[in-house]
This record gives sequence, C-alpha cells and structure tokens, in this order.
Amino acid sequence: MKIIAQMMEILEESATFLEAEILFEELFRQKAEECFQECMERLDKKCIQSYKDQGYEID
Repeated sequence: MKIIAQMMEILEESATFLEAEILFEELFRQKAEECFQECMERLDKKCIQSYKDQGYEID
C-alpha cells in the first residue's frame, strides 16, 4: 500500500499538524488526478474499440 507509506512519511516529517494537513491535501489531489486520468484512458480505449468494431480504421 504505497499511499499508507506516503501518509506515514508525511506524518513523520511534518513539523505541525497544519503542515501535514496541507501535504495530505496535495497527496489526495494527486491521487484523485491519477484515478481520473486512468478512467479517461480506459474510456478512450473503450470508445476506440467501439469504432473499430464498426469498421472504422483508427491509428
């Protein structure tokens, strides 16, 4: 669980709870962005396959 290790690192290295909270917000924003990117890539592949199944040629 990479995210647990990252959270532990933030807690251990932060001088204050406010600093940790700011770093957690950045971490969660980054993880949400990664998840959204993965979803969009999967959707893109699904759409491309749909067009290929209809006979279109896609590079």
